[in-house]
Amino acid sequence: MTAEDASGSGTIAGARCGADGIATGPIAIRDNDDALSLQGCTVVDGDLFIDPCRVCAGASPECTACGDPADLTSLRGTEDLERVTGSVFLGQFADTAGPEARTGHEALASLAELQGLREIGGDLLVAYAPALEVAAFPGLESVAGELRIESSFHLDASFPALVEANDLSLLGPSRHSLEFPSLQNVPGNLWLYQTTITNFDGVPALVEVGGVDVTHNDLVSDVSPILAIPRLGGAEFVGLTSLTAVDVPAKGDDFRLTVIDCPAVERVSLSSQTSSLERLYVAENDAMVSLQAPGLRSISGGLQLRDNAALESLAGLASLEYLDTWLTLAGNDRLCQSAVDAFVDGLELGPDVEHWNVVGNGDC
Repeated sequence: MTAEDASGSGTIAGARCGADGIATGPIAIRDNDDALSLQGCTVVDGDLFIDPCRVCAGASPECTACGDPADLTSLRGTEDLERVTGSVFLGQFADTAGPEARTGHEALASLAELQGLREIGGDLLVAYAPALEVAAFPGLESVAGELRIESSFHLDASFPALVEANDLSLLGPSRHSLEFPSLQNVPGNLWLYQTTITNFDGVPALVEVGGVDVTHNDLVSDVSPILAIPRLGGAEFVGLTSLTAVDVPAKGDDFRLTVIDCPAVERVSLSSQTSSLERLYVAENDAMVSLQAPGLRSISGGLQLRDNAALESLAGLASLEYLDTWLTLAGNDRLCQSAVDAFVDGLELGPDVEHWNVVGNGDC
C-alpha cells in the first residue's frame, strides 16, 4: 500500500518502521504522507515534530525542510503509536514575540489517531494548531518532562488517563476548561497563566505538586482546592482579581507562599499547625487587612510584606522568632514604622540575610 491516493508522492505506508515496530527519530510530520509513513509503528525512538516547519538540531535535511501549513489534514497512520522516547511538539512558538514567530498545522482539526499514545519520555508541547478545539490525548498516562499547552486560540485540554507529568503548564487567554481527572503527581510545577478557567474541578485527584503558580486568571475566586493538595511544596497567586481570601491548611517546613497583586484579597492566613516556612511574600494587595500565621516561628528563605495599603498590624506574626535570607517590610502605608521597627527588633536574624528593607511604612 502506498500514499499515492493521498498525495501522489508514492510514499510507502509504514516505511519508517523497522521489523520491531520502532521508528528512529527525530521525525517530522509535515503532511499526510509523513503521517502515513508511521503506519504500524508502535514506538518513535527520539523526538516527534508535528509541525510544517521545525529545525531539529543535528537532524537530517528531511527533518529541517518546511512544508505548507495546510498540507496535514489527518494523522492517519499513527494509530498504532504507543510510546515516544523523546518529546512531542505540535506546532511551536519561537523565542521572539509576534504571530510571525509561530508555526503549526492550520488544517489539523483532530488528534483522534493518537488515542493509543500512552507514554512520552520527554516533553509534550501543544503550541499552535488553530483548527483544534480540544487537545485530547485519551490514552496518555505519563509525560516524563513538561506537558505544555500554549495557545491563543480556544483550545480545551482533555487527558483522562494521565497520572503523572513532571511539569504541567496551561497558558493562553482562551483556555476554558481542563480535564485531568486521573492526574496525581506533578513533581515540578503546575502553572496556569492567563486562562479563563473558573475552578479546579478538572484536577480532583492531585496528591503531590512541587509548586503551583496561578497568574492572571481573572475568573478564579477560590484557591482552596489547590491549597488542599496533600503534598504541595508551594503556591504563588499573582494578579487574581476575583480572589478574596487565601487560607492555607497545615503544610511542611519547606512550604513557599506568594500572594501578589490580588486587589480583592482581604485575608491571608496560615494554619496554627504551620510552624516553619521557606518563604512568605505578600505584596501589592490593596484590600488585605488581615495576615494571620498564629503558629509560625521561623522562615528560612525570606519574608516580604510590601505595598499592602490596608494592612495595619503585624499581630498575626507575633509568634515569629527567626528569619533568614531576605527581609522586606516596606511601603505599607497604614502600618506604623515604629511597629515595624519593634517587630524587627524582636527577631533573631540568621547569618544569610542578604537583603534588608524596612522603611517607607506609615508615619504614625
